[in-house]
Amino acid sequence: NPVQTQLNYTVSDNFALDKCWYSTNLGITNTTITCGTNVTGLDSGQGSSTWIVYANDTKGNQNSSNVTFFVDSVNPTASFVDPTETNNAQLTRNFIQVNISASDTNLDKILIRLYNSTNHEIRTNLSSTTPFFINYTGLTEGNYSFNATANDTANNQISTETRTVSLERPSLT
Repeated sequence: NPVQTQLNYTVSDNFALDKCWYSTNLGITNTTITCGTNVTGLDSGQGSSTWIVYANDTKGNQNSSNVTFFVDSVNPTASFVDPTETNNAQLTRNFIQVNISASDTNLDKILIRLYNSTNHEIRTNLSSTTPFFINYTGLTEGNYSFNATANDTANNQISTETRTVSLERPSLT
């Protein structure tokens, strides 16, 4: 959800409206407005917000309406950390290690994908905790690639670069 900058409302009364005002911080600060005029130039920021509009008529009757919403428009961060294989590594073994560190106030999940030499996805692993370490074992000789995606509860997401590694069988002596 994007940051909110506008407060739109309608107001009516059987008597003449006297005064209208709004608050974006639960009534701590109130700003007088012309009744029926929408407010622009606001900044809800990130997280939960409650905005309230008040109206008062010439008979002293007062009413209000509020809306509560949640804003999360910030992408998570994600990066490879040790002992993740370096890009274009040539390894003499049958396993690949991938470790992802992700960060976000509302982190939801981390997805790691492993591909074979024909770019066919052969393994997918999902976690909701960080760091997320996977040791892909029992792999055959050949080229592999891997990447990761992290997302948050508002479905903002980020993906790492794709790294490629080559596995060779150890020589027998």
